[in-house]
Amino acid sequence: MPSHAAPTRRPWSRRLAVVVVLLAATSLSFAPSAGAATPTFGLGAGFDGTKQGTSQACPITGSGGDNTAHDGVVCTGSYTVTQADIDNGSIDDTATATGTPHVGSAVSATSSASVTATQSPALTVVKSAAQQSVTAAGDVVDYSFVVTNTGNVTLDAISVVDAQTSPAAALTSGPTCPQNALSPGTSETCTATYTVSAADIAHGSISDSAFALGTAPDGDPVTSGSSALTVRVEPAARLATTGSPLLSEAGYAVGLLVLGALFLAAGARRRYGPAGRENDV
Repeated sequence: MPSHAAPTRRPWSRRLAVVVVLLAATSLSFAPSAGAATPTFGLGAGFDGTKQGTSQACPITGSGGDNTAHDGVVCTGSYTVTQADIDNGSIDDTATATGTPHVGSAVSATSSASVTATQSPALTVVKSAAQQSVTAAGDVVDYSFVVTNTGNVTLDAISVVDAQTSPAAALTSGPTCPQNALSPGTSETCTATYTVSAADIAHGSISDSAFALGTAPDGDPVTSGSSALTVRVEPAARLATTGSPLLSEAGYAVGLLVLGALFLAAGARRRYGPAGRENDV
């Protein structure tokens, strides 16, 4: 009978080296750039790395097909950052390396990493009025407040606070905002009304300022700078108002002129007498 050579088996140390290299999938790191996070997988020979559920094919290094264990391969993948990631404050990721040695079952290893998403919440508000001036008590001023999210995170609980300067009273209605939340770069217009009082007319102007409020994803409050506005009272309206400062000043001036004229007339009467002849002094 023909003799058969015994099959050649790989040394146990060589098989073990393959397993050890595959299990030594040790690191996952990120180097994010503008708008994207790029993960780098430093892994053992022959595997698929999973990033956000997407398989990244990785080549096997070496040549000759001898399945020799090698130092490792570096696989890369890219990920586009979403607004939800920025609102979350981080991008968390786990990679899994798998491989099958020539002898034995498949092996795998995982590694996780997290990229911090820098959050910069910010708000602005600009106040305006449809009426540049008013003429009488009972006039209505229509205010608008343009609120803009100038930060990089979504803001909730958007509102506007308006503070009137005395003698102006509280707003008649509002401020009311149509949206509760603003994503970065978007704006909304909030509205309010104010009914002019006699005190406003007498004062000569209606002044107030407003600021916007919001809440960042981490729960911290966000406050804008203030926006001030003055609506003037037409001068004719002040003159027609009884007891107004302008009318009091005008009446005081007229009174002085009348008193001066009476004083001059009395002096002339003493000097010239009733008949207009100059009296001896």
